[in-house]
Amino acid sequence: MNADSATVNHTIYHHLNALVLLAIDCILLLSFYDQLFNHDLPCPMCLLQRLGLAACSIAIILNLRHGLRARHYGLFILSCIYGAAMSLRQIILHVIPHQSTYGNTFMGYHLYTWGFIAFTTFIFIAGIALLMPYQFVPQSQPITFKQQPAWIKFVILLTLLLLVAQAVSAFLECGFSCVPNPVRYELLSPN
Repeated sequence: MNADSATVNHTIYHHLNALVLLAIDCILLLSFYDQLFNHDLPCPMCLLQRLGLAACSIAIILNLRHGLRARHYGLFILSCIYGAAMSLRQIILHVIPHQSTYGNTFMGYHLYTWGFIAFTTFIFIAGIALLMPYQFVPQSQPITFKQQPAWIKFVILLTLLLLVAQAVSAFLECGFSCVPNPVRYELLSPN
């Protein structure tokens, strides 16, 4: 493979990574929308799933900033496994007979079920990405923010904004310890 086609392939994989980051942003936006507009506060298990999405986002941003690396995909897969485990734990808790479910549904499934589907899909996508050998082209320089295409800059900024907003929201909801079924923001409510 010549250098020009390797660069084209690297650019395609770079954009595909940004699309995965955009998919993660959409999931975080939908969960944040449900929290703010449907007044459906996330439970501690939901917050742990969001933490898994945050770790996935960081792994993808590493790929976008420092070039495509197998170790970044490894971090992404480990983050997905963590998120899938948290989602599966919550699914198992709510399939026990006479147990109530938690939260609203979207297209017939609870958000934690969608979380499990998303995390396992991301693991599958990362596995396929690791099978594509021509994406790992050595780069002499990291890709600075200024060098990113405009839409990727937007996605990265949106991700960082969402991660900060999620962290602030979780802190306002829980403070330093979360209740199992939150109904109010602990730090915003008078005792």
